[in-house]
Amino acid sequence: MPGVFTLPHDSRLKSLGVSPTECKVFSSKKAPILISTINQQLGAPNYLTVFKLGDDLKQDIFTIQILRLFDKWWLEAGLDLKMSPYQVVNT
Repeated sequence: MPGVFTLPHDSRLKSLGVSPTECKVFSSKKAPILISTINQQLGAPNYLTVFKLGDDLKQDIFTIQILRLFDKWWLEAGLDLKMSPYQVVNT
């Protein structure tokens, strides 16, 4: 594994490796994997990435787009619901 690598959903995020104790497999039908990669910036939290195989992510991407839109509208109306939509990359 390279000393420093970038994550596929944002090339600005630099990681030093994987933290195996924080990784897990979800118990859903497609068994997505949560990978915790070590942040290059000391003291910063690790990056969490979910990998899915054999799943159509179009529905996930659409749902996240809707959540981002509603979060924007709610924030403009002064209502912060602490939404944290994540990046989805369909490859």
